[in-house]
Amino acid sequence: MTPQDQSIAFMRVVRSGRFTLREIAERAGLSVDQAREVLFRGVQKKLLIVNDADRQNIVIEIRKREAET
Repeated sequence: MTPQDQSIAFMRVVRSGRFTLREIAERAGLSVDQAREVLFRGVQKKLLIVNDADRQNIVIEIRKREAET
């Protein structure tokens, strides 16, 4: 699976609900290391947000794109 395919599978799972990184990896058909890499790339490119406000449950969210003018 190419990095692009991994990202697409990861994003589809993230959009479908709230899951742990391990659950996302399982549902996307990735290893936990691959899912961690996709998460890292997404955060670097500011496409994903990691919300850990309550310090117990980490939620991965897709950043909404602003309308282009």
